[in-house]
Amino acid sequence: MTIVVRMGSAEEIHLIGAYEIRLLLGVTRQRVYQLIKSRHFPRHYAKLCQGKVWLTEDVEKWILEHRTADRVAPRRNSRRTAAAH
Repeated sequence: MTIVVRMGSAEEIHLIGAYEIRLLLGVTRQRVYQLIKSRHFPRHYAKLCQGKVWLTEDVEKWILEHRTADRVAPRRNSRRTAAAH
């Protein structure tokens, strides 16, 4: 779920929390907190009682820039059998 804040008559700000980031990335809660502490992750937009929120646009941009390479890279722990070598 994205939070939409209406600023005036035409401007909207779309915000996203840690839970939604977890769903977007398909990672654990612990991994989300590791990522958001990273210096490469976008700075939060606001700090609410239930936690920080980010601009959805910033998070989506970060995902495109940083997560695409993770999905393309080969897995380290390949389950090859000894006979395959």
